[in-house]
Amino acid sequence: LRHERLGRWPHILTQVRSSLSGGSTLVDALVDALDRAGGDFATMAGTIRTGTTFGDGFSATVERIRSEVDDPTTDRIFVTLDVAHASGGTRVGAIVGILARSVADEIRVQRAHDAAMTEQRLTVNVALVAPWVMLLLMVMTNPQAAASFTEPQGVVVICAGGVATGAGWLLAMRTARLSQPSGVFR
Repeated sequence: LRHERLGRWPHILTQVRSSLSGGSTLVDALVDALDRAGGDFATMAGTIRTGTTFGDGFSATVERIRSEVDDPTTDRIFVTLDVAHASGGTRVGAIVGILARSVADEIRVQRAHDAAMTEQRLTVNVALVAPWVMLLLMVMTNPQAAASFTEPQGVVVICAGGVATGAGWLLAMRTARLSQPSGVFR
């Protein structure tokens, strides 16, 4: 869900910037773009529409959305839009444009990381399986090797190899994860 949401934000922000260029207010442009995106975004639009209509104000409504969504990118987008709304003026469109480029760059980095991690996971899995396949072939084709692994020293070697392989795999999977950014101002 987070990846799907992240992928849709640049288009939504481009729509917001386009509406701002056409003379819309930031709140109206944002609500319209979120409505068009549908799904969770339409829910956010409804929250903004309701909150600003009944006097909660944009900042309070944004804070409510930030606490409900719990997504670092959405958090950063809404904080930036809240600051842009509070400051107002002619720079709001430029701020939204910079934000859209920043989110698009974040998506490119995430996709590059995911591609590299796919390759690393494949390498790790091959490295995990290859020694055991070789051991199995050796035991199946060489009776002396099979006999040596039935002795206590052979069992210790196999057990130590299993523990080392499992620990290496767990370590590789742990280091392969991309750290998730924390929310803004949390």
